[in-house]
Amino acid sequence: MPLPAPRLNLSPALTLSQQLRLILNPRMLQLLKTLHLPYQELVESINKEAAEN
Repeated sequence: MPLPAPRLNLSPALTLSQQLRLILNPRMLQLLKTLHLPYQELVESINKEAAEN
């Protein structure tokens, strides 16, 4: 009686990856720069923008 052929473990594999990207548009960059201003510069910047608008 011949020996049975060895069974190969051939199973499909699925790999899932997730990626998070943050892309800043010019408005967001301006907002971040504004938020990092010292208080006095922030007040001056707000007053300047208010006067221009």
